[in-house]
Amino acid sequence: MAILETFLPHGRLRDGNLALRILATNPPDPDKNYVATYRFGMFLDGRRRAVGGIELRLGDQQDLTRFAGQVGYAVHSDHQGQGLAGRSLRLLLPLARKHGFQELWITCDPDNLASRRSCERAGAVLQEIVDLPETHEMYARGSRQKCRYRIELRNVPASLAPVCSLSQSQVRRFRLR
Repeated sequence: MAILETFLPHGRLRDGNLALRILATNPPDPDKNYVATYRFGMFLDGRRRAVGGIELRLGDQQDLTRFAGQVGYAVHSDHQGQGLAGRSLRLLLPLARKHGFQELWITCDPDNLASRRSCERAGAVLQEIVDLPETHEMYARGSRQKCRYRIELRNVPASLAPVCSLSQSQVRRFRLR
């Protein structure tokens, strides 16, 4: 199944005190080799400012699945260690499925233990660690390798995306190991 690159309604993306709110939908930019991307802010109840962000990148190009990842996230330093990245990643799974993804690839540097834990808590499984080509822009910024994590989405129902307000127990049901 091809990945649908048109932006879709995503419904409420909430897990307990964490909500993802859309900040931008970026169209593809073929000149820069960018794919269509959803950009969400991570918001905690009672906070007006985002405590982090997460992107879903709508493509399956080799550079994306091998090095950059189809999902990217960051959590502000004063909110790290609370599991927000992993919870946010799980909230995006039904939307990814709705777009036709059968699997998602997430990458991180091997020494980024927090990101590796976030991937694993979201149900991703480490597939391999790959060397970055010396010509890659991430190599120029100092990265030398990427961990490649994969999340299977076959059992994640796409129908949850429009009304994606899941309890912790519902989210755990969709974790695949």
